[in-house]
Amino acid sequence: MISDKVRPLVDFHCHLDLYPDHAEAVARCEREGVFTLAVTTTPKAWPRNQELAAATRHVRAALGLHPQLVAERSHEIALWKQLLPRTRYVGEVGLDAGPKFYPSFERQKEVFVEILTSCAAASDKILTVHSVRATKIVLDMMEKHLPPTRGRVVLHWFTGTAAEIRRAVDLGCYFSVNAEMLANEKRTVANRAFPLGVSFQ
Repeated sequence: MISDKVRPLVDFHCHLDLYPDHAEAVARCEREGVFTLAVTTTPKAWPRNQELAAATRHVRAALGLHPQLVAERSHEIALWKQLLPRTRYVGEVGLDAGPKFYPSFERQKEVFVEILTSCAAASDKILTVHSVRATKIVLDMMEKHLPPTRGRVVLHWFTGTAAEIRRAVDLGCYFSVNAEMLANEKRTVANRAFPLGVSFQ
């Protein structure tokens, strides 16, 4: 049992649908009292995740369209928009400018703009955002299309500079941080820029 004096554990970026037994993975989150956001990589995966999460206290399902899959699945943005009113949580979404995915980068940006503007119109969404080798562009697009008053963004595995972390904070962003990020000696200076003690409902 978690003490009232101890903050509960939160896993804000978990691909539950990649576990061999989805139902057992969800049940374990419940047993261990870990608040978990089950991100999806395509909107077609969301209904099953939502079904598993619906009766739980600790698990929520996020509606995603992963930037690494945009080349093959950009047409699924229509389904993503159709499902958006059914959830408060969005992810995994964003941009990936790594060499393998750069050929689709322009299309990724088009899809990401559609996602951001849809979330801004809804005004109540919480997003988990991927920004591999695209930190500045992601922040620029969020600043233009999703003001902090219209949605909340959690940056996943954020590898920006200390200055970019401060800019993200100024834009109202949060960060999901894992042990591997904190153990990376090359990231020590930037990691010190992460704000501590921040939470939201």
